[in-house]
Amino acid sequence: MLTLTQPARPPLSLPVKRGKPLKNLVLSVDNDAVAWAFHARASGDVTAPIPRGAVLTFQFYDSSGHVLDAPDCGFTYSDALRSRFAYVPVSNKTAAIHLKPVLPPAGAARLECQLQRWQSPEELRLSVELSAESKEVSLEQIPALEASNSAHAERVAWRLLELHVASRPHLLEIQALAWRIGASRLLAKASHLLDEAPEARGYMRNQARFALAALNDLEDWPADAAPSLPHTGLPHRVAHLAPAQDSPALQLSRAQFERGMRPLVLVPSGYGQPSHAGSPYTVHEEAGVQSVTFNALTPDAARGIPRDDLRRFDVLLAEPWLRRARTGLLHAHVGRSGHDLALRALALAKRCAIPVVMDWHAPHTPFPFPDATSPPPYSESAQAAYRQQLRCAGRADAVIVADEWQAWQLRTEGIAANRIFVLPQLIATPTPASLAIQDHSNKQWSALLDLRGVDPLRLTALASVLPTAVGRKAVQLHVAGTDDAYRRVEDVLLEAGLGPSLGQHFDAAVPTPATLRASVLIRLRPHIRADQPAWLSDVNSFASAGTLILAESTPESDYLIREAGLGLTFDLTSDSAFAHAFSDLSPSRPVAARLRRSLRILAAALNDPDALAASVDHVYHHALCSVG
Repeated sequence: MLTLTQPARPPLSLPVKRGKPLKNLVLSVDNDAVAWAFHARASGDVTAPIPRGAVLTFQFYDSSGHVLDAPDCGFTYSDALRSRFAYVPVSNKTAAIHLKPVLPPAGAARLECQLQRWQSPEELRLSVELSAESKEVSLEQIPALEASNSAHAERVAWRLLELHVASRPHLLEIQALAWRIGASRLLAKASHLLDEAPEARGYMRNQARFALAALNDLEDWPADAAPSLPHTGLPHRVAHLAPAQDSPALQLSRAQFERGMRPLVLVPSGYGQPSHAGSPYTVHEEAGVQSVTFNALTPDAARGIPRDDLRRFDVLLAEPWLRRARTGLLHAHVGRSGHDLALRALALAKRCAIPVVMDWHAPHTPFPFPDATSPPPYSESAQAAYRQQLRCAGRADAVIVADEWQAWQLRTEGIAANRIFVLPQLIATPTPASLAIQDHSNKQWSALLDLRGVDPLRLTALASVLPTAVGRKAVQLHVAGTDDAYRRVEDVLLEAGLGPSLGQHFDAAVPTPATLRASVLIRLRPHIRADQPAWLSDVNSFASAGTLILAESTPESDYLIREAGLGLTFDLTSDSAFAHAFSDLSPSRPVAARLRRSLRILAAALNDPDALAASVDHVYHHALCSVG
């Protein structure tokens, strides 16, 4: 069996020491947003400096005495010392060395540091000095903190707000930081202070009010209102709220027109190009589908208007078109966020008394609109956006999701199961280039090992079973990940005499399936990071290209891949599970042949607009029946 966890470390009251202690220091941490700078000196009668003559160790503790590590402090952790450390040279000079400041971990209440002898002779008499002083983190140090850990940057920003409550430069920088890291409470506080600051200029106040309106857009909900006029829509007339004229909504509309429906595509303000005809609309008709773009505002102007005001403006523009077309149903697609177009559709639905179907955008996955700006995953703003989208789903008459896993998540959030519909061909429409099923009948085949974001311990566990899995198969194993990850795979294959099986190295994004022509994609669950998208968000795209998926077994991957017939999953803690699964996906094996038949069916469905329109008809029928 493979061991994936490090031995548990017992709670420590003091770090374990190997050298002889020279001086100890215990300090109280009053504020975990204030850094600590260490000064240390070890001098003695030596002819030449000893670079590692002494070592400085430090450790933070919370109020209960539990050890708190500071992994982003820039100092290495030592298993021998059980703490972070820095070497202090022993020389005949009396000047102390000054280490870079260290920001305590959140919740730190006590700091203990120790200077101890390391590689200097025991008989050498040393004169030592050890001190630590608290230092406020400056505004200029915020970008470096943000790059290493955005939570640290947020803590320091709150501290700076306390110290510089009316400083215009501080408020502007902190407001910009809060936007970038998705810190909603920090953004609200900085914007309120900026709006009230005596030095703030007009455009700065507007910027602050826009930020507050954006936060309100995430948390507020339009008040319920009775329809302005009775419902007169016809069930075969549907309006799509889409982010662009050339979006998948237009392809769906064309297929619906061929089936006897009368679709209308509405592109809201800020999504289209400005009009030069002196009209708030641009009307375009093609293949029986009428597209109306609201372009009274340029995209730049639309971005400067509070979201709720822009939404009300679009509702006023769209209502006459819906009534004139006698629209019977609204379909809200995904725009710059999961809730942006859904909120417009729900507001229009109240005024016109018509049902709403909305597309669900899975959290942490890329948006289809090219210039969509979204908060970092797992941030406060991302959580608020998710809650707002969830409120929209609760009000919609039907919700379309990309896979069964998303459907399960919505059911756990309280959305009725009979209002959730799984249509991967609508939400995850692949590019045309990825629809060509590849020919894997030849003996030589390839696999892509995706190691992006995988922690070293689990990478080592997988690398140890690669020689057994690859064996003497005629396979080229490409690797996506860091240089370190590629070298780890290269070393184990070369050591096993399997060098010819090593393929290309991709250190950036994984190439498209059509470009790589890989038979199998091997994917491990990555370490969760703020910049890491959902690790299975692109499986439909790979599957539609005929690439089988071999993923680490998790509840999500079992649901999305194994049960959906897109590939297999494996238990990383088993020596043989990966090798058996990888062998089963060889082109000559019956399991692989059966799964590829499933992929061909999926690819055909994804590329068939008539089948898509028929599936959506079922969703529309349910939504129309839900309102009588």
